[in-house]
Amino acid sequence: MFGADCEDLKLKQTIDGKDKWINLGEVVIQLLEKSTTRMFQAHNMIFPELLPYYISSSDNELAKNQDQMRDYLRELIREKSYYVAKI
Repeated sequence: MFGADCEDLKLKQTIDGKDKWINLGEVVIQLLEKSTTRMFQAHNMIFPELLPYYISSSDNELAKNQDQMRDYLRELIREKSYYVAKI
């Protein structure tokens, strides 16, 4: 991803209220799975206007983990942009 060595990369994620360091591939899989299943929660299917809001504790955990992944990607892009600008 972006030419980065991600083989042994671990990101901090919150799972069941506990912070854990997980391999990048597992993080991506978990985020995709939880984001997809969130769309099919009963309250979101009945009231789709609630989708932009993270109401439950599992939703808040998902939002926190998504933010951590976004922060990692932003930092990676910033590093690569700086490297390309120096060339």
